[in-house]
Order: sequence, then structure tokens, then C-alpha cells
Amino acid sequence: VRGVYLGFFGGEPLKNEETKSVMETEMADLSADLSALPRLGAVRKINDMVKRIRQVRVHAIILDHLRHNMPSVFGKEKKKKELLGNLGAVFRKVQQDHNLPYGDFPDLDKFRKAVMNMDFGKIPKLKGERMKKGGRMLDLDRSLTIAIPDLLTRLPGINTATYDE
Repeated sequence: VRGVYLGFFGGEPLKNEETKSVMETEMADLSADLSALPRLGAVRKINDMVKRIRQVRVHAIILDHLRHNMPSVFGKEKKKKELLGNLGAVFRKVQQDHNLPYGDFPDLDKFRKAVMNMDFGKIPKLKGERMKKGGRMLDLDRSLTIAIPDLLTRLPGINTATYDE
């Protein structure tokens, strides 16, 4: 429900006694309507979900890159140390190769600590069986391009033409 509200938000008390009660009622109604906007909470949750999906995609691509750059037999620990030591360069390469926004990347030091004890050779391939031959990544992409915009069209008062993932 849309409406027009009268009010004075200058921080000073209302001086005109004739309009004071109307203004106070209108300002109270506006405050009540603003606090009853659950769709904003829904949009915030959707935005959080979009952010998490984008981060999952980036994490998966980085891990796949690390796995792909490991030797199959000898020198695994040395290569792992090299990759972790040059993680900034790894992030830039992944960003450029996959055209990913840098804001979706994890904190460098936190990521390094999280993967330090992983066996990169055991990370599933993005296009392997465990990831349904790339189908899991396609599912994430479809959720960003189809499912979430469709979800947004169901929220009242949301214009998806101006919505930016």
C-alpha cells in the first residue's frame, strides 16, 4: 500500500498547534509502515544467498585450480608450498581466467590457513563424477541467472530490471 505522509523531521518540536496532531499521527503512521516492511528482510536474505553462492563458486574454482596444478606423483609438498606461498598470484590467475570479480574472493590469509592441511590431490575435479561432470557449477550459475531473479519477481514492490546481483 502506497501513501503520502505529512511530517516534519527537522529535529525541532512542532510549533503550529493546528497541525501538530495531524503531523504527529502521520509521522507515527510512517514509522509504523517503515517498520513493517518484511520484503526488505527477504531481499536482504536473497542478497546474502547470492553473495554466498558467488563465494562458493569462487572457492570451488580456486580449489580446482590448486588441484589441477599439483603433480601427479613426485614433488607434491614442494608444489603445495609454492602454490600457497604465491596464493595472491593464484587468485589473480583464477580471477583473470574465469572473469570473476575480486570482491567474491576469500581473504588470502584465512584461505591459506583453511587449505594448508588439505591434500590438494583429493579435491574433487569440477568436471569430475563427484561434481556431476560440472553440473554442480551449472546449478549454481542457474540459481544466479534464473532462480533468484524469478524469486525476486515474486516479492511485492521489487523491480528486477534494476536489481544487481
